[in-house]
Amino acid sequence: MLRGNLWELYGGILAQSDINDTICFRRLPSRIRGIEETVWSVSTSDLDLRDFTLDPAQDLLILITQPRLRYVATISGWNLSPYRSKGLGPQMTTWK
Repeated sequence: MLRGNLWELYGGILAQSDINDTICFRRLPSRIRGIEETVWSVSTSDLDLRDFTLDPAQDLLILITQPRLRYVATISGWNLSPYRSKGLGPQMTTWK
């Protein structure tokens, strides 16, 4: 386990925060199902992250930050970026 204080295990993916303002993801391997291990990360250095959850089946990542902002993002490519029009790349929406 990493030294961050947040983690989530869902849909075969272990996501953990670390002390370097990053969420690290690990797709757990399965020889029976033919799934290879994959590791990637997302920087959250510009956010005061308080909690997160994910649903890989919906390509969904939700971040809860301080002060009381919530980010809902698609995680295609697992790269957070501001909302882009025309459906290009990951999208993020915020609300209070």
